[in-house]
Amino acid sequence: MMPCVLRLCGSPEAMGRQHGHLLKGEIHQRLESAWKWWRRCTAGESARQRLTWLRWVHALVAEFQRWGGAAWEEWQALAQAAQVSPEELMLLTAWHDWPEVWLSRQSVAATAGGCTAALLRTPAVELGIWLAMNWDVPAELAQQVHVFYREPDDGPRALVVSAAGGFPMAGVNEVGVGFIWVDRACREAPPPIPPGAIFTEIIHLSHFDAAVRALRETPRASGLAAALADCGAHATVLELAAERCAEHPVTHHHPLRVFANHYQSALLQSLDAWPKRAASEGRETRLLELLENCRGLTSPEQLQSLFADHAASAGESLCQHHGSEQQTAAFVAVLCAQRELAYTVGPPCQQSLARQSLL
Repeated sequence: MMPCVLRLCGSPEAMGRQHGHLLKGEIHQRLESAWKWWRRCTAGESARQRLTWLRWVHALVAEFQRWGGAAWEEWQALAQAAQVSPEELMLLTAWHDWPEVWLSRQSVAATAGGCTAALLRTPAVELGIWLAMNWDVPAELAQQVHVFYREPDDGPRALVVSAAGGFPMAGVNEVGVGFIWVDRACREAPPPIPPGAIFTEIIHLSHFDAAVRALRETPRASGLAAALADCGAHATVLELAAERCAEHPVTHHHPLRVFANHYQSALLQSLDAWPKRAASEGRETRLLELLENCRGLTSPEQLQSLFADHAASAGESLCQHHGSEQQTAAFVAVLCAQRELAYTVGPPCQQSLARQSLL
Protein backbone atom coordinates (compact mmCIF):
# COMPACT_ATOMS: atom_id res chain seq x y z
CA MET A 1 0.00 0.00 0.00
CA MET A 2 1.35 3.42 -0.94
CA PRO A 3 1.72 5.93 1.92
CA CYS A 4 -0.83 8.73 2.09
CA VAL A 5 -0.01 12.44 2.03
CA LEU A 6 -1.29 14.47 4.98
CA ARG A 7 -2.47 18.03 4.34
CA LEU A 8 -1.76 20.90 6.73
CA CYS A 9 -3.05 24.37 5.90
CA GLY A 10 -3.71 27.77 7.43
CA SER A 11 -1.81 29.59 10.17
CA PRO A 12 1.15 27.97 11.96
CA GLU A 13 -1.11 27.29 14.94
CA ALA A 14 -3.75 25.70 12.70
CA MET A 15 -1.18 23.46 10.98
CA GLY A 16 0.17 22.35 14.36
CA ARG A 17 -3.32 21.49 15.58
CA GLN A 18 -4.06 19.53 12.42
CA HIS A 19 -0.81 17.56 12.72
CA GLY A 20 -1.44 16.79 16.39
CA HIS A 21 -5.06 15.69 15.91
CA LEU A 22 -4.38 13.60 12.78
CA LEU A 23 -1.43 11.71 14.29
CA LYS A 24 -2.13 11.76 18.02
CA GLY A 25 -2.08 7.97 18.27
CA GLU A 26 1.14 7.63 16.29
CA ILE A 27 2.79 10.42 18.29
CA HIS A 28 2.07 8.57 21.53
CA GLN A 29 3.35 5.30 20.02
CA ARG A 30 6.50 7.03 18.84
CA LEU A 31 6.98 8.66 22.23
CA GLU A 32 6.85 5.23 23.87
CA SER A 33 9.51 4.09 21.39
CA ALA A 34 11.64 7.14 22.18
CA TRP A 35 11.44 6.42 25.90
CA LYS A 36 12.41 2.80 25.25
CA TRP A 37 15.42 3.92 23.22
CA TRP A 38 16.32 6.54 25.86
CA ARG A 39 16.19 4.00 28.69
CA ARG A 40 18.41 1.62 26.72
CA CYS A 41 20.94 4.38 26.05
CA THR A 42 21.04 5.44 29.70
CA ALA A 43 20.92 2.01 31.35
CA GLY A 44 24.27 2.62 33.01
CA GLU A 45 23.50 6.19 34.07
CA SER A 46 22.67 7.26 37.60
CA ALA A 47 19.36 8.92 38.51
CA ARG A 48 21.23 12.20 38.89
CA GLN A 49 22.69 11.92 35.39
CA ARG A 50 19.29 11.10 33.92
CA LEU A 51 17.86 14.20 35.60
CA THR A 52 20.62 16.20 33.91
CA TRP A 53 19.53 14.82 30.52
CA LEU A 54 15.96 15.94 31.19
CA ARG A 55 17.23 19.39 32.15
CA TRP A 56 18.82 19.63 28.69
CA VAL A 57 15.44 18.80 27.17
CA HIS A 58 13.82 21.55 29.22
CA ALA A 59 16.57 23.96 28.13
CA LEU A 60 15.86 23.15 24.47
CA VAL A 61 12.18 23.93 25.02
CA ALA A 62 12.97 27.19 26.81
CA GLU A 63 15.38 28.39 24.11
CA PHE A 64 12.97 27.41 21.34
CA GLN A 65 10.20 29.39 23.05
CA ARG A 66 12.52 32.39 23.45
CA TRP A 67 13.31 32.26 19.73
CA GLY A 68 9.61 32.10 18.95
CA GLY A 69 8.47 32.54 15.37
CA ALA A 70 6.08 30.51 13.26
CA ALA A 71 7.87 27.22 14.00
CA TRP A 72 7.33 27.66 17.75
CA GLU A 73 3.64 28.55 17.27
CA GLU A 74 3.12 25.43 15.15
CA TRP A 75 5.08 23.17 17.47
CA GLN A 76 3.30 24.39 20.62
CA ALA A 77 -0.11 23.81 19.03
CA LEU A 78 1.05 20.35 17.89
CA ALA A 79 1.95 19.39 21.48
CA GLN A 80 -1.40 20.62 22.82
CA ALA A 81 -3.42 18.81 20.14
CA ALA A 82 -1.47 15.57 20.64
CA GLN A 83 -1.90 15.91 24.43
CA VAL A 84 1.79 15.68 25.29
CA SER A 85 3.93 18.08 27.29
CA PRO A 86 6.48 20.33 25.54
CA GLU A 87 9.30 18.32 27.15
CA GLU A 88 7.82 15.03 25.93
CA LEU A 89 7.47 16.37 22.41
CA MET A 90 11.05 17.66 22.52
CA LEU A 91 12.24 14.18 23.52
CA LEU A 92 10.47 12.95 20.41
CA THR A 93 11.17 15.63 17.83
CA ALA A 94 14.77 16.40 18.83
CA TRP A 95 15.85 12.94 19.92
CA HIS A 96 19.20 13.45 18.14
CA ASP A 97 19.83 16.94 19.61
CA TRP A 98 19.38 16.53 23.34
CA PRO A 99 21.59 13.41 23.78
CA GLU A 100 24.28 14.89 21.54
CA VAL A 101 24.33 18.12 23.54
CA TRP A 102 24.93 15.96 26.62
CA LEU A 103 27.20 13.30 25.10
CA SER A 104 29.42 15.90 23.46
CA ARG A 105 30.53 16.79 26.98
CA GLN A 106 31.21 13.14 27.82
CA SER A 107 33.48 12.45 24.80
CA VAL A 108 31.51 9.33 23.91
CA ALA A 109 32.61 8.07 20.50
CA ALA A 110 30.18 6.60 17.98
CA THR A 111 31.64 4.19 15.46
CA ALA A 112 28.57 3.03 13.54
CA GLY A 113 25.38 4.29 12.04
CA GLY A 114 24.43 7.54 10.45
CA CYS A 115 22.47 8.87 7.50
CA THR A 116 23.83 9.10 3.95
CA ALA A 117 22.91 12.37 2.23
CA ALA A 118 23.97 13.65 -1.18
CA LEU A 119 23.65 16.59 -3.54
CA LEU A 120 23.86 15.77 -7.26
CA ARG A 121 23.96 18.03 -10.30
CA THR A 122 24.76 17.58 -14.00
CA PRO A 123 26.40 15.47 -15.34
CA ALA A 124 25.54 13.11 -12.44
CA VAL A 125 21.87 13.82 -13.16
CA GLU A 126 20.35 14.83 -16.47
CA LEU A 127 18.55 17.97 -15.29
CA GLY A 128 18.84 20.46 -12.43
CA ILE A 129 19.75 19.70 -8.82
CA TRP A 130 18.75 16.54 -6.98
CA LEU A 131 19.05 16.00 -3.24
CA ALA A 132 18.89 12.49 -1.79
CA MET A 133 19.13 10.78 1.56
CA ASN A 134 18.85 7.45 3.33
CA TRP A 135 17.44 8.52 6.70
CA ASP A 136 18.94 6.17 9.29
CA VAL A 137 17.65 6.13 12.86
CA PRO A 138 17.70 3.77 15.88
CA ALA A 139 15.53 0.78 15.12
CA GLU A 140 12.95 1.75 17.76
CA LEU A 141 12.34 5.07 15.99
CA ALA A 142 12.13 3.82 12.41
CA GLN A 143 8.34 3.97 12.17
CA GLN A 144 5.58 6.53 11.53
CA VAL A 145 7.23 8.42 8.64
CA HIS A 146 4.92 10.61 6.52
CA VAL A 147 4.82 13.12 3.70
CA PHE A 148 3.04 16.38 4.50
CA TYR A 149 1.53 18.82 2.00
CA ARG A 150 1.90 22.20 3.69
CA GLU A 151 -0.17 25.18 2.57
CA PRO A 152 0.49 28.14 4.90
CA ASP A 153 -1.45 31.38 4.93
CA ASP A 154 1.81 33.25 4.31
CA GLY A 155 4.37 31.60 2.02
CA PRO A 156 4.65 29.03 -0.75
CA ARG A 157 3.15 25.56 -0.62
CA ALA A 158 5.59 22.77 0.22
CA LEU A 159 6.04 19.01 0.46
CA VAL A 160 8.12 17.72 3.39
CA VAL A 161 9.04 14.36 4.87
CA SER A 162 8.75 14.04 8.64
CA ALA A 163 8.09 11.48 11.33
CA ALA A 164 4.86 11.78 13.30
CA GLY A 165 5.17 14.74 15.65
CA GLY A 166 8.55 15.66 14.19
CA PHE A 167 10.25 18.42 12.26
CA PRO A 168 10.87 18.27 8.47
CA MET A 169 13.99 16.35 7.45
CA ALA A 170 13.67 16.98 3.70
CA GLY A 171 11.40 19.00 1.47
CA VAL A 172 10.75 21.22 -1.52
CA ASN A 173 8.40 24.16 -2.07
CA GLU A 174 6.52 25.49 -5.08
CA VAL A 175 9.21 28.06 -5.96
CA GLY A 176 11.77 25.24 -6.17
CA VAL A 177 13.71 25.73 -2.92
CA GLY A 178 14.61 22.33 -1.47
CA PHE A 179 16.67 20.91 1.38
CA ILE A 180 17.90 17.82 3.20
CA TRP A 181 19.86 17.78 6.46
CA VAL A 182 21.63 15.46 8.89
CA ASP A 183 22.81 16.10 12.44
CA ARG A 184 26.33 16.59 13.80
CA ALA A 185 27.61 16.07 17.34
CA CYS A 186 29.58 19.20 18.20
CA ARG A 187 31.84 19.60 21.25
CA GLU A 188 30.63 23.17 21.62
CA ALA A 189 26.94 22.26 21.50
CA PRO A 190 24.71 24.65 23.46
CA PRO A 191 20.96 24.00 23.73
CA PRO A 192 19.35 26.74 21.56
CA ILE A 193 17.11 25.82 18.60
CA PRO A 194 16.55 22.24 17.36
CA PRO A 195 17.81 22.30 13.74
CA GLY A 196 14.60 20.74 12.45
CA ALA A 197 12.65 23.74 13.70
CA ILE A 198 14.75 26.01 11.50
CA PHE A 199 13.69 24.06 8.40
CA THR A 200 10.02 24.38 9.36
CA GLU A 201 10.46 28.05 8.47
CA ILE A 202 13.07 27.70 5.71
CA ILE A 203 10.72 25.55 3.61
CA HIS A 204 8.33 28.50 3.33
CA LEU A 205 10.94 31.00 2.10
CA SER A 206 10.81 32.14 -1.50
CA HIS A 207 14.49 32.75 -2.26
CA PHE A 208 17.60 30.58 -2.11
CA ASP A 209 19.82 33.31 -0.63
CA ALA A 210 17.27 33.97 2.13
CA ALA A 211 17.25 30.27 3.01
CA VAL A 212 21.05 30.13 3.19
CA ARG A 213 21.16 33.28 5.31
CA ALA A 214 18.53 31.97 7.73
CA LEU A 215 20.44 28.73 8.17
CA ARG A 216 23.74 30.52 8.77
CA GLU A 217 22.36 33.07 11.23
CA THR A 218 19.95 31.07 13.42
CA PRO A 219 21.45 29.73 16.69
CA ARG A 220 21.50 25.94 16.67
CA ALA A 221 21.46 23.08 19.14
CA SER A 222 24.27 20.62 18.42
CA GLY A 223 25.44 20.89 14.80
CA LEU A 224 24.25 19.92 11.37
CA ALA A 225 25.05 19.64 7.69
CA ALA A 226 22.49 20.70 5.12
CA ALA A 227 22.16 20.74 1.35
CA LEU A 228 20.14 23.64 -0.04
CA ALA A 229 19.22 24.03 -3.70
CA ASP A 230 16.69 25.68 -5.98
CA CYS A 231 15.25 25.28 -9.45
CA GLY A 232 17.75 27.81 -10.86
CA ALA A 233 20.69 25.44 -10.21
CA HIS A 234 21.90 27.32 -7.12
CA ALA A 235 23.20 24.77 -4.63
CA THR A 236 25.42 24.50 -1.57
CA VAL A 237 26.30 22.13 1.27
CA LEU A 238 26.77 23.84 4.63
CA GLU A 239 28.37 22.37 7.74
CA LEU A 240 27.49 24.26 10.89
CA ALA A 241 28.60 24.25 14.50
CA ALA A 242 27.21 26.56 17.17
CA GLU A 243 29.16 29.59 15.94
CA ARG A 244 31.08 28.39 12.89
CA CYS A 245 30.16 27.55 9.34
CA ALA A 246 31.95 25.85 6.44
CA GLU A 247 30.67 25.66 2.89
CA HIS A 248 31.32 22.98 0.26
CA PRO A 249 30.80 24.16 -3.32
CA VAL A 250 29.26 21.76 -5.81
CA THR A 251 30.48 22.45 -9.35
CA HIS A 252 30.20 20.88 -12.77
CA HIS A 253 33.63 19.34 -12.17
CA HIS A 254 32.52 17.92 -8.83
CA PRO A 255 28.86 16.98 -9.44
CA LEU A 256 28.39 14.80 -6.34
CA ARG A 257 28.78 15.77 -2.69
CA VAL A 258 28.06 13.12 -0.04
CA PHE A 259 27.84 13.89 3.66
CA ALA A 260 27.13 11.72 6.69
CA ASN A 261 27.17 12.44 10.43
CA HIS A 262 30.66 13.82 10.92
CA TYR A 263 32.43 17.05 10.05
CA GLN A 264 34.39 17.01 6.80
CA SER A 265 35.73 20.58 6.83
CA ALA A 266 39.17 21.07 8.40
CA LEU A 267 37.74 24.21 10.01
CA LEU A 268 35.26 22.14 12.03
CA GLN A 269 36.87 18.72 12.49
CA SER A 270 38.39 19.68 15.84
CA LEU A 271 34.83 20.31 17.12
CA ASP A 272 33.53 16.86 16.18
CA ALA A 273 32.41 15.08 19.35
CA TRP A 274 32.00 11.74 17.53
CA PRO A 275 34.83 11.75 14.99
CA LYS A 276 34.77 7.99 14.38
CA ARG A 277 31.42 7.86 12.65
CA ALA A 278 31.40 6.25 9.22
CA ALA A 279 33.26 8.28 6.60
CA SER A 280 31.41 10.38 4.07
CA GLU A 281 34.35 9.97 1.71
CA GLY A 282 33.91 6.19 1.53
CA ARG A 283 30.22 6.49 0.74
CA GLU A 284 30.91 9.14 -1.89
CA THR A 285 33.47 6.87 -3.54
CA ARG A 286 30.94 4.04 -3.61
CA LEU A 287 28.23 6.24 -5.15
CA LEU A 288 30.67 7.49 -7.78
CA GLU A 289 31.42 3.87 -8.70
CA LEU A 290 27.72 3.16 -9.07
CA LEU A 291 27.15 6.32 -11.09
CA GLU A 292 29.76 5.23 -13.63
CA ASN A 293 27.30 2.60 -14.80
CA CYS A 294 24.42 5.06 -15.24
CA ARG A 295 25.85 8.49 -15.99
CA GLY A 296 23.17 11.16 -16.22
CA LEU A 297 20.35 9.84 -14.04
CA THR A 298 16.96 10.51 -15.60
CA SER A 299 14.58 9.13 -12.95
CA PRO A 300 14.43 8.94 -9.15
CA GLU A 301 13.92 5.19 -9.50
CA GLN A 302 17.50 4.96 -10.79
CA LEU A 303 18.72 6.92 -7.78
CA GLN A 304 16.72 4.65 -5.48
CA SER A 305 18.55 1.63 -6.87
CA LEU A 306 21.90 3.26 -6.03
CA PHE A 307 20.87 4.04 -2.44
CA ALA A 308 19.67 0.43 -2.05
CA ASP A 309 23.30 -0.69 -2.30
CA HIS A 310 24.49 -3.17 0.35
CA ALA A 311 28.18 -3.34 -0.47
CA ALA A 312 30.24 -2.48 2.60
CA SER A 313 31.99 0.86 2.18
CA ALA A 314 34.14 2.20 5.02
CA GLY A 315 32.62 -0.58 7.14
CA GLU A 316 28.99 0.16 6.28
CA SER A 317 26.57 -0.06 3.39
CA LEU A 318 24.43 2.78 2.09
CA CYS A 319 21.23 0.88 2.92
CA GLN A 320 21.30 -0.27 6.55
CA HIS A 321 19.04 -2.78 8.19
CA HIS A 322 21.06 -5.98 8.61
CA GLY A 323 22.36 -6.57 12.12
CA SER A 324 22.71 -2.88 12.96
CA GLU A 325 21.16 -0.73 15.67
CA GLN A 326 20.63 1.88 12.96
CA GLN A 327 17.95 1.24 10.36
CA THR A 328 17.15 3.04 7.13
CA ALA A 329 13.68 4.39 7.91
CA ALA A 330 13.17 6.19 4.59
CA PHE A 331 14.78 7.07 1.28
CA VAL A 332 14.04 10.57 0.00
CA ALA A 333 14.90 12.29 -3.28
CA VAL A 334 14.18 16.00 -3.75
CA LEU A 335 13.92 17.15 -7.38
CA CYS A 336 13.99 20.93 -7.18
CA ALA A 337 13.25 21.83 -10.81
CA GLN A 338 10.31 19.43 -10.90
CA ARG A 339 9.09 20.53 -7.41
CA GLU A 340 8.83 16.85 -6.60
CA LEU A 341 9.50 14.44 -3.75
CA ALA A 342 10.21 10.77 -4.41
CA TYR A 343 10.41 8.54 -1.37
CA THR A 344 10.11 5.13 0.25
CA VAL A 345 8.86 4.53 3.76
CA GLY A 346 11.34 1.90 4.82
CA PRO A 347 14.61 0.79 3.19
CA PRO A 348 14.88 1.63 -0.54
CA CYS A 349 15.75 -1.99 -1.34
CA GLN A 350 12.40 -3.24 -0.01
CA GLN A 351 9.81 -0.61 -0.95
CA SER A 352 8.20 0.80 -4.05
CA LEU A 353 8.97 4.43 -4.81
CA ALA A 354 6.15 6.93 -4.23
CA ARG A 355 6.20 10.32 -5.97
CA GLN A 356 4.44 13.58 -5.14
CA SER A 357 4.67 16.83 -7.11
CA LEU A 358 3.57 20.39 -6.44
CA LEU A 359 3.15 21.11 -10.18
